[in-house]
Amino acid sequence: MTAFYVGLDVGGREIHGVALGADNYVVGHLAVKPNAADRLLERAAGAAAIAIDSPDRLSSAPQGADPNPDIPPKFRKAGCAEFGLLKLYGLQVPWATPTREPVDAWMRVGIHLFDVLRHAGHDPAEVSPTRHSAGSPANYGPAQKGDEGSGRKRRRGCQAKSG
Repeated sequence: MTAFYVGLDVGGREIHGVALGADNYVVGHLAVKPNAADRLLERAAGAAAIAIDSPDRLSSAPQGADPNPDIPPKFRKAGCAEFGLLKLYGLQVPWATPTREPVDAWMRVGIHLFDVLRHAGHDPAEVSPTRHSAGSPANYGPAQKGDEGSGRKRRRGCQAKSG
């Protein structure tokens, strides 16, 4: 059997998946409702790797006690992935994983999806499209307050360059 890789984009009402073959061509795609994880498991069976655009659990707020005033308040409870993007590359994701309920519907779906896949023997990876869709996140340049519009333009430019 040829190796293939699965990427999942999680929404509150639907999960979109794509499978790439070893040659980086799409070999399958799927859209399922969050309560149809069995269909997703069937299609992901045998995948060499599964990447999910979602937090895999609630944040433990690893830097919550950090008194650094340069850390925006929403990141003081963020998980390591979100904080790492900020600290290493100056990128601010539009959300930070909360430490407790309530969480957005898409996060709840994603966290459940991680649990389902792990229970089935998979080892899914948490990924961020900001980090992985255009090569190195360093391509985006530093985030600046009120920079959302130009940030989107930078991302589009980087994505166009990287294919």
